Order: sequence, then structure tokens, then C-alpha cells
Amino acid sequence: MLRARGIYQATLMQMTPEVGWPTCQLTMMGKAWGSGPRNLSGYSSEKWDLALSGLMARRIVFVTGNAKKVEEFVAILGKSFPYEVESRKVDLPEYQGEISDICINKCKEAAKIVKGPVLIEDTCLCFNALKGLPGPYIKWFLDRLGPEGLHKMLTGWEDKSAYAICTFAFSPGGENDEVLLFQGKTEGSIVSPRGTREFGWDPCFLPVGYDKTYAELPKEEK
Repeated sequence: MLRARGIYQATLMQMTPEVGWPTCQLTMMGKAWGSGPRNLSGYSSEKWDLALSGLMARRIVFVTGNAKKVEEFVAILGKSFPYEVESRKVDLPEYQGEISDICINKCKEAAKIVKGPVLIEDTCLCFNALKGLPGPYIKWFLDRLGPEGLHKMLTGWEDKSAYAICTFAFSPGGENDEVLLFQGKTEGSIVSPRGTREFGWDPCFLPVGYDKTYAELPKEEK
């Protein structure tokens, strides 16, 4: 799946690189949103397994109000996933700063509210011509400008290249538990919007090596 290979799959693959979750060879969270860049941000499978070794709860809360994201997430995890994934919409502060810092702070705050194992996800869209902007603030740019506006932002630049970064942050839920980060990255370019409007900026993002935008690709390929 392309989205998986570039973002979700690559990111989740990193969360249990070869070993999987304790007591179960979990390949998702695991087989991940998979075969793309594996930037583990310094975390080994042993460290990930250690973080989960004391996880007694059989439920992990995925903080999101995006039904499509939850649908894709659960489908990728598969039926063999040993934990129940509960989606919950939680109002979190809109932090500013670097991608990693934002995700860590959001995850810590979510863990306080949920009072248990929690996972948050944040996807950034970065334009090379704009030195990485909109980056973590893509949500607000998209809300105000839409895919057409995002494309027009680069009208004055020859460089239309961009990259999407998906970051997952996981906390076992304890007050002093370390937040683990996992990232996946997909290179591409910004084009005039094409395809469905199910996923935010998908219509204007053309991944490298493809002649269709994310929005034009069938779900099976994504």
C-alpha cells in the first residue's frame, strides 16, 4: 500500500521492527502504515518491547476524531492484533515548535486525560521551497486554503517538491513513562488537485514514482 509504504505503514513497521509486541509477534504497529524509510529515531525493537512489557491493559486509545484515519489504521493492524484499539476524540492544546516536540507534548497530555495506554498521530506536509512549511501547521493552512490554495502557494517557486512526515507517539500511560516516537516519510511534489477529497491534502500530493496523486490511487494501492 502506498500510503503505508510512505507514511503510515512505514511508521507502524518501525514500532515493532522485527520482534513485534511482547507475547505476540505483532507485525503491525507492526506491519505498519511498511516498507518505506525506517527512521527509528533511536528506538530499537528491544526498547519498544520493554515499554510494552508491563502493559497489562488490553486496550489502547488512539486519539483522533478522524473516522477515515481510524478505519485505515484498524485495517492495517489486522485481526491478529492482540489489543483492542479504541478511538477517542480528545481536545488537546495546539502546541508549536518542532514536529517531535509537538508530538511528545500532545501524547503526554493525552495520557493524562485518558489515564492509560495512548497513541497519537500527527502528519505534516512540508514544502522544500518554503523551508519545511507548512509542516506541523498544515491543518490550519488546509482549513483556510484547501488543496487548491496549497498548490497556489508555490506559484512563485520553481521547486514544487515536498515531503510528508507521519509521526506516531506512544505512551504506556504512566505519569513518568517515556514517550516513544516513530516516523515515516514520503517524498513527492505539489500539483494541481486531482481525485477525491476524502483525505485533506491528498488531492495535491503526487508521491515520487507515481503519476497519480494520493487521492487518485485506489485504496488497495495506497
